Amino acid sequence: MRGVSSHEGKRYYRDATRIERTGVCVQPLIFAENIEQQIVEILLQATQDAPDLVRSAQTQIDAVRERYEPAKILYLAGEISREAYEEERNRRENTLGGLHSIADGAIMIPVDEVRQSLVNWDRILPIEQKKLLRGMLEAAFFWQNALVALQPTVAF
Repeated sequence: MRGVSSHEGKRYYRDATRIERTGVCVQPLIFAENIEQQIVEILLQATQDAPDLVRSAQTQIDAVRERYEPAKILYLAGEISREAYEEERNRRENTLGGLHSIADGAIMIPVDEVRQSLVNWDRILPIEQKKLLRGMLEAAFFWQNALVALQPTVAF
């Protein structure tokens, strides 16, 4: 579906085959304001706990790193066995492997910014609304005038 504006300034989404007259689509046009408001409400809900989850993951990563560094120093100094060091290294790798993508510093800031933009949705410019939705969503699926599914972008 593509975004289209009417002469009266109304925005809506319409199937590309209807716009280009290359096919037949039973899906009627969808007024942008209604469907975007539904999407914003879902995204607000999805981002509500994200900053806390990221901070929790970062805390876990910091704890693993704080435990690993002394173990590495003790192993190099000959104070602990290779097995104890490898056990600690494996613990670090397993924990970081599961958490690192969640707590990457580049993710936490945008989640806060995205949430603020969603809260202020009615006060941001239409071009900013468009950029925000494109950054968060790969696709939105509709049937008639109902939103049935959202596919987030990989980054989101």
